Amino acid sequence: MEDKKENRIRILLNILSQTEKSIGATRLAAAFSNFGINVSDRTLRLLLDDMDERGLTENLGRLGRRLTPKGFKVASEHVSASLWGFVNVKAETLASQMTFSLSRQRGTIVLNTSFIPKKYMPVAAEEILRAYRAGISYGELLAIGMPGEIFCGQRVPDDDIAIGTVCGITANGIFLQAGIITISIFGGLLEINEGRPQYFQHIIKYSGTTIDPLEIFMRGEMTSVGQVARGRRGLIGAGFREVPATSLPRIERFREHMTKARLKGIIAIGKPGQPLAASQVTQGRVGVIVMAGLNPIAAAQERHIPIKSFAMSRLYPYEKLVHFSVLRKFF
Repeated sequence: MEDKKENRIRILLNILSQTEKSIGATRLAAAFSNFGINVSDRTLRLLLDDMDERGLTENLGRLGRRLTPKGFKVASEHVSASLWGFVNVKAETLASQMTFSLSRQRGTIVLNTSFIPKKYMPVAAEEILRAYRAGISYGELLAIGMPGEIFCGQRVPDDDIAIGTVCGITANGIFLQAGIITISIFGGLLEINEGRPQYFQHIIKYSGTTIDPLEIFMRGEMTSVGQVARGRRGLIGAGFREVPATSLPRIERFREHMTKARLKGIIAIGKPGQPLAASQVTQGRVGVIVMAGLNPIAAAQERHIPIKSFAMSRLYPYEKLVHFSVLRKFF
């Protein structure tokens, strides 16, 4: 029973940390349903009273609850811990919790978070912009957190700027809502030559790692996104997925709608049971290559800028995203 209670408190921390505004009991109960859990009014009241006593939340009366500074700290330390495990499990969890609707262009998507030292922002912004303009990104939108702000459940350090890039797992969530089961096979470095994908030079299976593959490749200084953005041969981050062959017509339609929503991120779609980018595909399925959302950040890191990045860090409201061109203000 105690484990069940603590798990529900972690869920509340997750929900509350994704907004800077207070949330009432009705919205909190509705948000719980996204986790497949129904809670009674009494249970929710007892959980919130407990969190108040621990100093994690502040009761604002009719306005609802909001996290205290201590609550934000605990959320950043422990909420992500509930998703520890292999990357494929974390990807499936976040994709299933997404609420984004392509038709309404509202709801939550999956965001990566990166912290860039302010003194390096002019150079970093230039590289990030170049990657976005070259289409080496998952879509055209991002989020920005300024020093001292609460961004994705964490306080942005005074000497940093936070950049949130749309994660490629967002595609999984969009397909899932349409009833298309997407299996994440591996993340890798895809060679691009003359603007066209060739083959994966390095891969890491999602089912065999607890760290996102592109995070690993970035730390190993193995990417060359900046070269690709300049029209040369290089290696970019990409994810390999498989979807049922019967869903191929719908995938093509969704690809168009995602582009209209500025969430273009599908690099290539294969043929049923046929290899794609020299990678084998299970019979009865189709291979799909999805752009890694951290590619623009990798381009900046290639300039030897000390950047801390966290893939698949949070769910984030699509409506709060902005066009990448806002980064020009950092020049």
